Amino acid sequence: MKYRDPMDSTRDFMDMKTDEIKLKAVESLSLVFSKFLGLIVIIMVAMIVLVTLGFGGVLLLGDVIGSYAAGAFIVAGIFLIGLIILICLRKKLFLNSFVQLFIQVIYGDK
Repeated sequence: MKYRDPMDSTRDFMDMKTDEIKLKAVESLSLVFSKFLGLIVIIMVAMIVLVTLGFGGVLLLGDVIGSYAAGAFIVAGIFLIGLIILICLRKKLFLNSFVQLFIQVIYGDK
């Protein structure tokens, strides 16, 4: 049986642990980036839908009321109310969700 230096075993173990940490970091980062890019795509599509709905609402209200400017102000008011609600609920809706997502990604809770 060939004698092996304990330092070699320790060095090999540390190299394997370093590689494991690197792999976990890469896996976590790629998962975060994929979720982030997916969220960006969803937000962009939602923005296109909101702009289209807003434009349609302006035209519809403009025909009903008789003034496209008044229809535009009404639709802008509706969007402003929605924005105020989102700002008031931002911690509950966004911050807590992102914190939980990062905890799941980093610690591997599936």
